[in-house]
This record gives sequence, C-alpha cells and structure tokens, in this order.
Amino acid sequence: MILDVNIITKSGLLVFNHTFTNSTSDDKVDVDIQAGLMTSILNVLRDTQRETVTAIRYRENYVVILYEGVLTYGLLPSTEYDNRLFRFLREVVLKFELMFTEELHRETVLNRSMFEPFRSIIQKLYSNYIYIDVHALNHILSVMQDSTILNYIVYETRFFHPVFSAIDEASIGENKDRITQISRDILDFGININQNFFVGDLTFGSMLISFIKTPNHLIILFNIGSHKNKSLFKSEVARIRSDILFRLELEIKV
Repeated sequence: MILDVNIITKSGLLVFNHTFTNSTSDDKVDVDIQAGLMTSILNVLRDTQRETVTAIRYRENYVVILYEGVLTYGLLPSTEYDNRLFRFLREVVLKFELMFTEELHRETVLNRSMFEPFRSIIQKLYSNYIYIDVHALNHILSVMQDSTILNYIVYETRFFHPVFSAIDEASIGENKDRITQISRDILDFGININQNFFVGDLTFGSMLISFIKTPNHLIILFNIGSHKNKSLFKSEVARIRSDILFRLELEIKV
C-alpha cells in the first residue's frame, strides 16, 4: 500500500508531498525530517557504494522506495516493495522535473506552493495506477462462480494489485502475502526476459498452485488435497482457462 510521495531536492529540501492514506499518528513520519534523513543516507550510499539504491527499510513492514532524478529524489513510503511501485515513483519524478525544470534550477529559496499544480497530475497518475479492467474482471468472476475451485486470488497485472480474493482454506490465507510475493517475482522475471512463466504449476508440500494469465489479470488458484483431487483440480483449471480466454477473445471481436 502506498502511503505518500515526497519529492526533495538534492540538498535535502522537501518541495512536494502528497498523502494517499489517512495514517494514524503512530504511522506518520515527519516529512521534513524524513527528507533530510533520506538525503543524507542517499549521499553516503552513493559516495561509498557507487551504485543505485532503490529502497531502504525504515521499520518492520515499512519501506521507503527511492528514485534519483536529475534534479530531485523521489521517496515513496509503502508497506511493501516491488518493481511496479518503483516504476510508478519514477514516472512521478520524471513528470515533476519536466514540469518544473526552470523552478528547480533557481538558486532562490523554493516555496512549496509553486509546486501545488502538480497535485492534480499525481492524482491522475495514481488513478491510472489503481485502474481495474472491470469488464474483464466480470468475465473472470462469472466463470469462477460456476467453478468447483473455492480458493483463488485475482490480480491486475500492471501493478499487481489484488482485485478479488476468495480464500476458504486457512493455511492459504496465512501464507497469502508470501505467495503473492513469489508470484510477483516470477511475473517480473518473465517480463524482464520477455517470457511467460505462468504455464505450469507450483507445489508447496500438499498445496498445488496453478496460474491463469490474461492480458490484464493473473488468477492464482489453490488446491490442498489428495492426488485424485489434484488431478480433478488440474482438469478444472484447464476448463476455466479455456472458458475465460474464450470470453475475452469474443468480447474483443465484438
């Protein structure tokens, strides 16, 4: 979950902040202190390691994703890290620097109010980030409602948001975040080398996991049971895959 986005100058001056959630007082971090702290950390790491730093874990279940632009740093506090959040932050920073190149080059003291017009831009970027293909999702859920498979999660593939979850098995619910991270890593790796890895199954002990990939969604389906049940599960996954892809292709033709 994205908490907020901060943009700071290379000297550590916070010039823009936009909050996406109503955090409790315990969760909030003073943005000015955070800006100065992160700038110091980045400068030290850059001088000592000579390599790009993309995230710093600040607390348990709290990570600050980083992007270094030409004139600024972007900081994105979040409850998780993945490449899609990094790409979202990069897009924000690039658009900000393009929009305010002249202002950022000035030697005079920068006033945050001059960057307020960017708030509508970041809201639009965020809306694109959380976009859901409702028509495709309706087709997927319609097929799944007629299925014997009770445990599945549907993600949109652009930023890997879970858009629907049906979990009936406690052991799956307990490991949902770990399974999500593994699936996200596989998807990212496949994208990076231009290959589709979601064509088979994964087995974790007695748990069998299958994947169905559509243009805008990834469906992860779970089965825990005997060898006979797993055989029936695979047949049902094949039927679901065929039915969903047929409906999506039919809609495109229409």
